[in-house]
Amino acid sequence: RTAGLAGSRDTNVYRLIFAEGDGMPGLIVDYYNGTAVLQAHSVGMYNQRQHFTEALKTLYGNDLRAVYDKSSNTLHGAADNPADGYLFGSSSPNLVTEHGHQFKVDWVLGQKTGFFVDQRENRQLLAHYSAGKKVLNTFCYSGGFSVYALKAGAKLVHSVDSSVKAIEWTNENVQLNFGDEARHQSYTQDIFDFLKASTEQYEVIVLDPPAFAKNMGA
Repeated sequence: RTAGLAGSRDTNVYRLIFAEGDGMPGLIVDYYNGTAVLQAHSVGMYNQRQHFTEALKTLYGNDLRAVYDKSSNTLHGAADNPADGYLFGSSSPNLVTEHGHQFKVDWVLGQKTGFFVDQRENRQLLAHYSAGKKVLNTFCYSGGFSVYALKAGAKLVHSVDSSVKAIEWTNENVQLNFGDEARHQSYTQDIFDFLKASTEQYEVIVLDPPAFAKNMGA
């Protein structure tokens, strides 16, 4: 998996380790153009983070500029006060390319490891249905689906998220790929309120909500 994707000319962001899917339950490692972001979901994997860092340094050599641990929100208090931070290197360029689309990724402040890498195939799938269509991207986060839809020739793309920071990221990514793009409009608003007030007739809707209940008591 690594050799094939690392050599791709238009992709330098991908999931390197996908927990159970790669025989390593409780471990996610995403690669962002020279920075590997590690996220442990179990104490066992978390305690081996330095070993994983050394393995990544061996695997990538000089191409690896940093390894960032982002496990504090996924261990659910099972470890002794885990703190996010660099295990190797330091802050590095956060501009990545995915199938010719450019994105700024913030693995320090962003959700998950900074970008929803596992949605890559779905972003490509959306592009097949977006040409000439009016597209609504709900819970848009950093605008990945919006950028794909715009590049595929969507007539109109509306990006909606209740987070001010998410909309800022979305606007940055649209600007990065298209400059001032009249076909795109973003809204910092609760999606349910937005839908109640909207009179637009969308032909394609991206609906990927966050988890509404984190535990049995929610």
